[in-house]
Parts: sequence; C-alpha cells; structure tokens
Amino acid sequence: MHKNIYIFCLLIIIFYSANFATADGPPSIELLTEGFEYEMPPNGWSLERSNTTQTWQSVTNAFDYNLNPASGTHFAFVQGDNLNPSDEMLITPMIKLPGHCISSGFYNLIFDFWYNAQNLSLLDYLLSIELSNNQYPNWSISYNIQIDHSSDSINVWDEFFEETDNISSQPSNTFWIGFRFIGSDLSTEAAFALDALTILCEDFGDDDTGDDDSSNDDTIDNDDTNNDDFSDDDDNFDDDMTDDDQSNDDTSGSDTSDDDDSGKACGC
Repeated sequence: MHKNIYIFCLLIIIFYSANFATADGPPSIELLTEGFEYEMPPNGWSLERSNTTQTWQSVTNAFDYNLNPASGTHFAFVQGDNLNPSDEMLITPMIKLPGHCISSGFYNLIFDFWYNAQNLSLLDYLLSIELSNNQYPNWSISYNIQIDHSSDSINVWDEFFEETDNISSQPSNTFWIGFRFIGSDLSTEAAFALDALTILCEDFGDDDTGDDDSSNDDTIDNDDTNNDDFSDDDDNFDDDMTDDDQSNDDTSGSDTSDDDDSGKACGC
C-alpha cells in the first residue's frame, strides 16, 4: 500500500516538474555564457576597435559611476571618448547551432543578460547586437537588435531578455554575434556595461539537419565562477587588478543569473 502511494506521488512530481520547467518559455539549449571575469576579450572572443583610447574592458568598478558587477567580480565596460568617435564591437567565438534548434530552415535565439547605460539617452549613441554568418572582417549582418537605452539608470542594472523571430539558417549552421557600441560626444560621460550573458536557442525537438548530436559536451568554459549575486562592495577597485587579486572577492545581493560559468560556445 505504502509502495503504491509512493509511486503515485513520484509520478505526480515528475508530471508537474516537466510541465513547470517549460512554463516560462519554450525548451531551449544553451549556446554560450560569459561573465567577463578575466581577460578582455575573453578566450575565443575578438575585439574590433576604432578608438585608440576607449574600448571594451573587463573591470571591477566603472570609474566615476560606482557601478559594481551584476555577477561575479568583473563585467564588460565601454566608455565614450570626448575627442574621437567610437565604434567598438565585442565579438563572440563562432557558435554552431545544434540540429534540434533548426526547424524548416529557421531558428530562434534567446538573449539574456544584465546591462547598464549611462547618459546615452542624451547623446547620439547606438547600442546593438549584430549577428553575422561571416567572421570579421567579412562581417555581414543577418540579424540586428537595438538595445533600448532611452531611460538611463545610475548604478542600477537592467535585465535584457529577448527572443528572436525566425532567423534563416545557413548550410554551415554557424554564426558570430557582435555587441556594438558606436557614436561620439563632447564628454566622457557616456558608457555601457554588460554582464552575466547567456545566449540560447529554442529547442524544436526534432533534428532538421540530420545531425543528432545536440549536446553541449564541446563547450568552452572560461570562467569557473559560481557567484551570481549583485555586489554590495562599494570600494572602487583598480581596473587593471589581476585575476589573482580577485579570486577571493565575494559578492552578495540579489541573484541575477542561475549560472555564470562563462565562455561556453556550443560545438555541437
């Protein structure tokens, strides 16, 4: 009798777990995560810059903005230049789509990250996510997302969560993604910060390419950090502080990411 009750309860738990797991959105496969904890650009990434003084950095605190990391001990940060225009693009490693993420020649990506925009609404700056089927310098934009920075928030991180709609797949099923900061101003007050990045693809269940391998066993892992909390540390750290100096720097606060293991690029 007790055994039957146990089995019945177990089946109910499994049923509800399976349903609630997808209640917030479609099933998905993680393609890449990055916390920008170490070098810039991160391992496997590339940086295309036009400005000789200001470009993407990995920092512990954003200069005059007193902005601490959303997760871990570092975040990606780029600041405007008061003398020269900026066109700074941070590019992911090559990403290969699993077959289960392609349906009828199309796929959908899911972007989830934390960002902070400083004074950009007052200036002529453009923040965008660009998807290219070709590696730089043969960059060819096949999909573009504009990041809304109309309402700047000092010292506050905002979450960016967006799903694309039917991107055409290519025979190689590979692409690169660039985070682009472009514009010019008369001061150095414009800045953009990025942290706890996760890129996923919608899992359609059926392999549309003949490739049955949709696992993430070949992912690249740059950041072995499990600290997903907002930092409450108000001390301004030196941006050039070495990784060893940061190894014992714990942060606390509100959780922003379930997994900050960075630099995973799907090699499915």
